[in-house]
Amino acid sequence: MTLLGAHVSIAGGYHRAVERGADLGLPVIQIFSKNQVRLISNAPDASVFDRYFRTRDAHPEVRMICAHGSYLYNFASPDDSLAGRSIESLCGELRIGERMNIPYLVVHPGSHMGEGEIGFDAFRFIMNDKQFLSLPKIIETPKKRNGNDMDRKNIDVLLGLVENDAKCGK
Repeated sequence: MTLLGAHVSIAGGYHRAVERGADLGLPVIQIFSKNQVRLISNAPDASVFDRYFRTRDAHPEVRMICAHGSYLYNFASPDDSLAGRSIESLCGELRIGERMNIPYLVVHPGSHMGEGEIGFDAFRFIMNDKQFLSLPKIIETPKKRNGNDMDRKNIDVLLGLVENDAKCGK
């Protein structure tokens, strides 16, 4: 069965996103797990998660929730500080997703800003480090530019960096 969903706002709390999805009759929703225009954020407290799970239990028609990572990630940045903060922020978002039983996180890996390639080291770390092995991920790559099919090329390169073949369906 094909499921169609939409990105819904978390304004007012994660529980409100579930309610919005249910109100729209959506079986799938995508949310930001934190403020998408801030790289580093504080983790929500337990009461936020409790209310979220009560609302999810009350709305089984919302069958799946996916998350979208910060727009500020740049694992490929030539600025080591930005790349490091991007990884730190991603770690926080993955932990929030794990806490919320959200199976997928959409991430844009960033730009090398003309000084290299896509963020190989950061991607290898995210896909292979033991703290992330149990967490599924979705990685988006750049789209077709100037007639070049960057998606296929980047996906092939990224798949080659994953040590656990079963994680990618290889």
